[in-house]
Amino acid sequence: MHRFLTVLPFFVLLSACTPQLEITKPPVAYKTLKSFPPNAYRGDAKTTVRTKVKTKDGSRELAGASCSLTTPYSESQFQTPAYVMTPNLGPSTPTANLICKNGERSVQKNLVATNISLNERSQNARNSGAGAGIIGAVVSGIAAGINEGRGDQPTDVHGYHDIRVDMGDAGPSAAK
Repeated sequence: MHRFLTVLPFFVLLSACTPQLEITKPPVAYKTLKSFPPNAYRGDAKTTVRTKVKTKDGSRELAGASCSLTTPYSESQFQTPAYVMTPNLGPSTPTANLICKNGERSVQKNLVATNISLNERSQNARNSGAGAGIIGAVVSGIAAGINEGRGDQPTDVHGYHDIRVDMGDAGPSAAK
């Protein structure tokens, strides 16, 4: 009986986790709307866009919401969940506008561009000292600070963090 009671909270916590739907389609390409700033284009960046709805049991991922991701330079149309390509314009990468629709419900989000490479380098530097005590934490903090002080590098990828859009309550139009 005691074993059951000690394991029960684990199963309750596990059942509260929302599984992610598998993305089986290739990344969605963008349509160029106007020329990129001179010498700014560095390639493409990939962002994951997912949608969710609230249910009586918590929330679940929603498949099939129609979305558009727009910047002054590009536009993509897709259904969630999806990998979406965006132009990497270095520090000139603009804020993107994401609009997702499901039935009558429409949600808009502004996505601020970030230096994804710098974030990953800083996180890796911080993690390298984890578990190494005070000295490890100090050294990894210094390394992260030096990395951030270097700023943008020519090979850095600028793009948008992966996003999960909350589409609100699941109703008749969200029953997918």
